[in-house]
Amino acid sequence: MEYRIYQVSFTDAEYDHIDEVGRYNVPKEVFRLDLPISDNISELAKKGLDLGYYKHVSTINTPSSLVLEYEKDLDDNFLLSQELENVFKIGNRGMLDGDVEKYITRYLPMHSISVGDIVETQNGAHKYVVASCGFEKIN
Repeated sequence: MEYRIYQVSFTDAEYDHIDEVGRYNVPKEVFRLDLPISDNISELAKKGLDLGYYKHVSTINTPSSLVLEYEKDLDDNFLLSQELENVFKIGNRGMLDGDVEKYITRYLPMHSISVGDIVETQNGAHKYVVASCGFEKIN
């Protein structure tokens, strides 16, 4: 399955501006700092999407070999949660054995997948934000 990864990213000019005026005077940086501590991360992530703070940084293709044989008979919600976990593992390199780069197509600089990043399903129908524990659907 193919998943699009969105992260809050900054240009060199934006970093220079943050250095010049301070991180708490740049709304996009304040947004990024608030994500990991938000009580309603899905609502905050939706706001960040609406404000254009997120950029499509990569696409991750999860190999079918990561789905265990017994999981193939389980319900769709469980399979989706397993797929999202596999995306997280691939996006955090050290969590899987072998070369994970073959599953990642990068479009912009990308850090490891972390709290506040967004994973979009293959058909673009659903977006999920990485929460402190698991994923939350963005409505």
